[in-house]
Amino acid sequence: MNKKLQTYYKIIFLLVLIQLVSTVATLTKNIAYGQQIELLKKEEASLISQESVLNQAIAQEISIQQLADDPSFEDTTNYLVLKVKDNALALR
Repeated sequence: MNKKLQTYYKIIFLLVLIQLVSTVATLTKNIAYGQQIELLKKEEASLISQESVLNQAIAQEISIQQLADDPSFEDTTNYLVLKVKDNALALR
């Protein structure tokens, strides 16, 4: 009877040990998934920021092109601006 009880307890101990190892493995995998999700969220935020900067640059280029195509647009690179106190004078 004592021998059967020892065998029974050994089997129970092994089952509990197997369950413990399985739980630890599952938790480790879940932690790794959580870290991957965190990393992907940071990358997503970075990509969204980069996309915003690119969209802003594209909009700026389109605006400059539309302005240059406007017949009433005059290039100001040939002007010299003189400031005297509160007044400003633009010379060609």
